Amino acid sequence: MNHQKTKITALLACGLLSTSIAQAKEPFTGFFLCLKAGGDLLTGKNKYQTPAGENESTLRKMGMSYGLGAGYMKLTSSKLLLGGEVYYEGRSLKAKQKMSTTIFEGDLNVSHKNSMGLSGMVGMAANPKIIAYGKLSLESNLFELNFKNLARGAEDKKITKRSFGMLPGAGMLYKLNDSILLGLEYSLAVLKEIKTNPGSSITSIYSPSENRVSANVRWIF
Repeated sequence: MNHQKTKITALLACGLLSTSIAQAKEPFTGFFLCLKAGGDLLTGKNKYQTPAGENESTLRKMGMSYGLGAGYMKLTSSKLLLGGEVYYEGRSLKAKQKMSTTIFEGDLNVSHKNSMGLSGMVGMAANPKIIAYGKLSLESNLFELNFKNLARGAEDKKITKRSFGMLPGAGMLYKLNDSILLGLEYSLAVLKEIKTNPGSSITSIYSPSENRVSANVRWIF
């Protein structure tokens, strides 16, 4: 009798162990939530045309970013990582530039308010804990352009515009445990130019370009 009980206990233990193994998480696979924070380096160009002529200036500034995202990723049996994400990021990037031709034309203040987008990623597992990947994002960005002290009596003007662009990038993920991944990421944002008319005889064409670096934490479930 005791022998039969021992066999039954052993069979139950094997069954529970098999079920536990079957239910174990696949590495780098599942739906995820992501928190991110980083820095942006702006090298935007502003070309302006006035009755006194035209000129071009470069705006250089650094700012901070923070955001969140959600998506899905899967590591295949051939160690290929495929995934996608939707995200939102707030930005603190602000830059100021004086506009001059043969005379002083005014001041331009640029604020990058936020970004939202959709990205896809393809990567390879370097080892059981590290993955390197490339990504491509389609993104919408909200900018505020504030023109002040304009020449020829033109009134100050604040203009809010959205700019779209494709962003290539690359990154790495480190598996802290089955549920938490730590990551670093770089992307280059070359966005569609923003054309405005702050005055009846003034045309401004702002072309934003940003280098972005961020760290992120992903929770897989």
